[in-house]
Amino acid sequence: MKKIVSFLLWSVCFVVLLAIGDQFLLRYPGKSVPVLHEFQQFYRSFRSRLLDTEPPSPVEQASPGRQVQNVSVPPVATPQAPQYVYVDQDGQLNFAVSLDEIPRAFRDGAQPLNNQ
Repeated sequence: MKKIVSFLLWSVCFVVLLAIGDQFLLRYPGKSVPVLHEFQQFYRSFRSRLLDTEPPSPVEQASPGRQVQNVSVPPVATPQAPQYVYVDQDGQLNFAVSLDEIPRAFRDGAQPLNNQ
């Protein structure tokens, strides 16, 4: 029984120390120590990916006391998935997004892809 209580006590101490370290790395203003500041940036990024949360935006980090409103992010261009496949005169397999991208000589042999 004494071993179980000792194990539980040390486990609680370990979890409390981890929580203290976590909060230190999140909240301590480490700008005066460059190495600490860099490690804090890494830790925040790692923690946000580990817990699957959104890290604060650079605007929120620059002005922690202010609410930022009406911030628009430009859309990111995403490449379209190929829709057609065709074989050219050299026997090479080629992909195209639309029929317009396929040379006229190979349009009859082009086959649509099953994008699921």
